Amino acid sequence: ACLGDMAYLGYELYTADRKRATHYGLGIYKSTDGGNSWNASGLTFDLTAQSNSLIRKIIINPKNSNELVAAGWAGIYRSMDAGKNWSKTCDKPVSDIELSPSNPTLLLATGIYSRFILAGEANILKSNDFGVKWQKIITDIPETKVVQRIEIDFSKVDPNYVYAVACDSETDSFYAFYQSTDAGETWIKKSAKSMESRNILGDGYFGTGYNIKSDYSYGQGFYDLYIFADPENKNKVYVGGLTNFITNDGGTSWDEESVYGATTHPDEHNLAYNPLNKTFYLCNDGGVFETKNILKKNQTSWKFTAKGINATSFYRLSISENGKDIMAGAQDNRTYFKANNNWNNVYTGDGMECINQPNNQNIIFAAYQYGVISYANIVANEKPIFKNYFSPGKVGETAEWTTPYIFNKKDNAIIVAAGNIYKLPADVTKNIGAEKLSNFGSLLNKSYPNQSTALAQCEAKPEVMYVAKMAHPLSKISSSILKTNTNGITWQDVSAGLPTESYISYLAVSKVNPNIVWATFSNFLDGKKIFESKNGGSTWQNISYNLPNLPANCVVHQEMGLDIIYIAMDIGIYYLPAGDKEWKLYATNLPNVVVNELEINYAQNRLYAATFGRGIWSNNTIEELPGQILETKLVVYPNPVINGKITVKAKLENQNSETKLMMLDAIGREVYSETIKSNELKYGFTINKPDLSNGLYYLVLENEGKRKSIKVLINSI
Repeated sequence: ACLGDMAYLGYELYTADRKRATHYGLGIYKSTDGGNSWNASGLTFDLTAQSNSLIRKIIINPKNSNELVAAGWAGIYRSMDAGKNWSKTCDKPVSDIELSPSNPTLLLATGIYSRFILAGEANILKSNDFGVKWQKIITDIPETKVVQRIEIDFSKVDPNYVYAVACDSETDSFYAFYQSTDAGETWIKKSAKSMESRNILGDGYFGTGYNIKSDYSYGQGFYDLYIFADPENKNKVYVGGLTNFITNDGGTSWDEESVYGATTHPDEHNLAYNPLNKTFYLCNDGGVFETKNILKKNQTSWKFTAKGINATSFYRLSISENGKDIMAGAQDNRTYFKANNNWNNVYTGDGMECINQPNNQNIIFAAYQYGVISYANIVANEKPIFKNYFSPGKVGETAEWTTPYIFNKKDNAIIVAAGNIYKLPADVTKNIGAEKLSNFGSLLNKSYPNQSTALAQCEAKPEVMYVAKMAHPLSKISSSILKTNTNGITWQDVSAGLPTESYISYLAVSKVNPNIVWATFSNFLDGKKIFESKNGGSTWQNISYNLPNLPANCVVHQEMGLDIIYIAMDIGIYYLPAGDKEWKLYATNLPNVVVNELEINYAQNRLYAATFGRGIWSNNTIEELPGQILETKLVVYPNPVINGKITVKAKLENQNSETKLMMLDAIGREVYSETIKSNELKYGFTINKPDLSNGLYYLVLENEGKRKSIKVLINSI
């Protein structure tokens, strides 16, 4: 098995085009017990190798299982001892490699050019000795700047027939389709991008014309692309891009198998055939589908066959204040909403950030890629109907893939960070539009400001906000953090001392203290994962300590009872109590998977995690820490409190010390604080807070660096 995902090649950390979770790999792993256990082969990498860690495919010699060939971004490798040792036989990036069905020594491979990082070559390579030596086949395929990725396949009926499909580098759409009738020695172009031909990497909507300016003429060939020669007809070939297309004449003419999303999920990555049960298997962004026959014009009967595989890749999540409902945005699988223990798919596109019922209103907000936000009213037993709320394009801006936006409870407003910062009423009945809170300048040679990658606002003082700006290293533009104390009237750069060559993945600020802020960084710079400021960004302290050298994706602060921060990384979750300098792994039973976002629900005392590939997970927040627990019996009465008077009783070891009493509301805001002599608690100390509204609170004792907390219910008459 080869680990990593070359489909995301080009979305590099070092170019800061961080559209998705890290896709780098660890090389090739081997199982000798049918997949129950795995061990590293001799071809392994660290994630710090980045693109060079990506292996696309492994070929096993059918005549000698000790002979292996593996191809990827760093080139082609060969092993003669079942993977123990490897030698590189080609040092050019490779997208695909195929073995002739009739000749166990004949291999064809395709070179790849990345327009994102301006590297590699698009071409076709051939080996007649199972990968010992490689020669470049002469074709008319431009090697750089025009063609990106090429996929290739032998006919199973007549292996002299070989087919290749290429995508262009401008729009990722169809460039050309090639046929060889002499096992790859010579090639002819059977169809190509033109006004008369089909864009077979498109979505099937636009008829027979090809218009480079059309919304439907684009493709995603660098991300989703396959070619598969039919097992019974040497002239029949399937190509997948956004959807599936079929040719019955070797590539001269084409028909769509289905219109975009009509019969299967779009974004097609692979097609395979099992001759034992004569079944085709299609892999796409929605899972795995099967059929006995692939027909054109929406006539194929596809069956979803991946039920039970928990593989949804979530970008963001949101928990309702009472903890009962969950929203989460998934990669190419829309936005999910869980209510009454039922999950429903409710919104379109690549699901992104969402906000679940602000101020307990029956309103939910969801977004798809690049910051298009909509809202819906929740009506019992009805599917939510979404209406447009905010679009960066309508204000002349381009937003980040995962656009940050947050809810401010105090102002009952939604704050959106596109390029500039915008404020909109969370009460959607007030149709007053978006208020612009910044006036950032445009990017170099662009008509819009730099995209924002993270946003944080102090709940107690919403006039204080922090926003992170995207790095563009290829244009020599650093990332940055900007701060306002004036609700956007003025902004200052507070980035000094931070690793601004990195992508700033998340910002978090204390709910009560606007000067305490944290920033996480997505990089492979050892020891530069998270920074903390306690003076509003004037200076930053690196608190990465012992964190692994993996990208950091999110930070949340647990302010209720214990003072703890949690960090989500590309593998696992870690926590750090206040004053400590050692992060501890908090991932019991959590798969080794990318964690994109965390949220704390204080009504449940639970930490929720949005993972990129294993769905949504949750665990209890940490309520007690060894060595930091205040060892005393804490009594509060009456509980529930009915008249605002709360008596607190505890016997502390040092009666002459001082004890801090705090009351925190259900989301961690401090609503009362007082320091008293510890001996006042011996027989009971009374707190009088008649102004507290009904609800759940926490009473916290803090004495000599240790804490004890207890839940308190206010139920005033």
